[in-house]
Amino acid sequence: MMIPLTECLPEGDRKTTRRLTVMAKPIEQNEPVPTTLSPRDPGSSRALCQHRVNMRVVQDMMLKSRLLEDEQIKQAKNREVSHRAALAATERIKEKKRQENKALEDGVEVLILNQPSSIEAMNIARMLSPRFAETINYTPHITKNSAQEERLKALMGSDRVGAYYR
Repeated sequence: MMIPLTECLPEGDRKTTRRLTVMAKPIEQNEPVPTTLSPRDPGSSRALCQHRVNMRVVQDMMLKSRLLEDEQIKQAKNREVSHRAALAATERIKEKKRQENKALEDGVEVLILNQPSSIEAMNIARMLSPRFAETINYTPHITKNSAQEERLKALMGSDRVGAYYR
């Protein structure tokens, strides 16, 4: 027997209709929907209309849940593909850098081997060696936290240039 939802639902309350649609399903799923309703019988036509509305609401809920699942699966695939692509790009960059370094080292070896004298070859090797590279060391003239530094900061921070303001 089908439970008439029109008796337990207030008029126009869609949230209650959705909630009760799921709970108020008949226990026997094989129960036929009465099709021999006369349009003149307002109670039976109203029950049939309510049944169609409830079925549509259930179908909409199932469709929304299926679309949500599909979207979540798609996002998971996109995250996985993005992660794999990032790893592959990192490996490509590392491999390219290795190849460039190897090509530079091979070029230096060829340059050294093509020198007629060993002295010139040693000079080239020293010039290209990082051990003999120039290093620049900065030593400030004014020591940190001194009176001269405080005076310099005060002068640089003021808006006056001579007798004029900026």
